[in-house]
Amino acid sequence: VWATAVNGVMAGCRPEYMPILVALVEAMADPVYGVEHSGNTPGAETLIVLNGPIIRQLGFNFEQGVLRDGFQPNTSVGRFWRLALRNMAGFLPHKTDKGCFGNTFRVVLAENEDALVGIGWLNCAADMGLAPGTNAVTITRMTGGGVFPSVTGSTPQEMMPYIADAVAAQTGWEIVFTVGGLTYGTLRPALVLTPILAETLAQAGWSKRDVKQYLYDHARMAAWRGEKLCDEWADFPIGSLSHQVNLGKLPRAFAESDDPQRMVPIVFDPDDFMVLVSGDPLRTNAYAFAHNGYLGFPVAKAIELPEGWTPG
Repeated sequence: VWATAVNGVMAGCRPEYMPILVALVEAMADPVYGVEHSGNTPGAETLIVLNGPIIRQLGFNFEQGVLRDGFQPNTSVGRFWRLALRNMAGFLPHKTDKGCFGNTFRVVLAENEDALVGIGWLNCAADMGLAPGTNAVTITRMTGGGVFPSVTGSTPQEMMPYIADAVAAQTGWEIVFTVGGLTYGTLRPALVLTPILAETLAQAGWSKRDVKQYLYDHARMAAWRGEKLCDEWADFPIGSLSHQVNLGKLPRAFAESDDPQRMVPIVFDPDDFMVLVSGDPLRTNAYAFAHNGYLGFPVAKAIELPEGWTPG
């Protein structure tokens, strides 16, 4: 607790942020997350997702400019994570941290809770199994990401092809976390929708599950490319997708034919996609993240507020 507080102070956190920091360290220590992989060579960075009333109580930004530094709560808590990795978990640059490339600290992504309630979608914490309304942090490690602007159309059928293509485009070598090059079925790509996009989908009767199902069906990769990435380009041999299906390691969806041009999923199940809502409420932009598989698997922790806690 002392070390958590010290790193919080150095990161510029206010005292009332302390329950969030404690929850983050608890998540960091969860073996499911796998903090021991934080120094691996791709240099993936942790995305922190915040949910619950504490977003408004502490003034986290969840609208225009989300994921940009400059807002004290989002920025300082994100900075805390990098300091805690270095000073508490022991990942030292040019020593135990072997990331070949990296990003600056990842600013906290606070979801737009009001928008989610308005369309009847659960937030990330609830998707992770926590009770709706819980103050919570979810951590997951991303190898990269990119914005795709101007999602046009007034129906899901018009909007979703662009969205699915952008989600699929972010996943390259990371397919090894799905098909056996490194493990099976541990890829958790993330899609961030602005509220107006989520609202348009919901007004057409789409649930978040419908969005995930569409991504499963359409955010796909050519079978030949997945095999090349595993066996040749990234040197994580699997033999072939059909071979892995015959071994019982992959679902039948990965070998529905022998056509090398067939499109195969990038995840095992629709719920493997993370769908988040945040950002400028009136912009039709979205953001897609590629995931680092079990080397930073998603973990959620409730934020426990001590008796007498106030927002300050």
